[in-house]
Amino acid sequence: TEVVFQHSLDGKKTAMGPLPLESSEDDFKRAAVDKFRVQGPKMGEITEAVLEHDGAGMLGGSDWHCKMVEVLDEASKAKTVFWCDQVVKKDIPVKLAAGADAAAANDRHRYKITVHTADERGAGSDANVYITVYGENGDSGKRELATSADNFQRGKADVFVVEAPFLGEIRRVVIGH
Repeated sequence: TEVVFQHSLDGKKTAMGPLPLESSEDDFKRAAVDKFRVQGPKMGEITEAVLEHDGAGMLGGSDWHCKMVEVLDEASKAKTVFWCDQVVKKDIPVKLAAGADAAAANDRHRYKITVHTADERGAGSDANVYITVYGENGDSGKRELATSADNFQRGKADVFVVEAPFLGEIRRVVIGH
């Protein structure tokens, strides 16, 4: 079974996607450069890219560490680079910014998340828990809160580190399962 990776692009004129990233080659191998050709509308300046995948693949091994994405408009020869340097996981889209603020927006920051579970009957959970952190510069995207420990047990505090672009001042968080 092969995993299906998709991308979306947003431009000043229009948006396109999600579209599958596929070629006739054996794609997404370690230390490889993969090239894909897609056709779409004239987008103008490209401002954002989103990477995601469907989670298929043998033994759940479908996560992909993407270093960077380069988009070349073959007609105008305009090139847009998106620095990623993170793992694209199932059902957790990775948003990448472009333009003058791309370096700051795509710069990875570590956010320490501490979750305190109440000390009362029925407070614990074995569910898969997710968080989205919203800041003045955007959001982290949906991130799973998981470690090798038995998380979210009654009366306990769990600490997680979430890597995301610099979000600026944190405005709110959404946590759920």
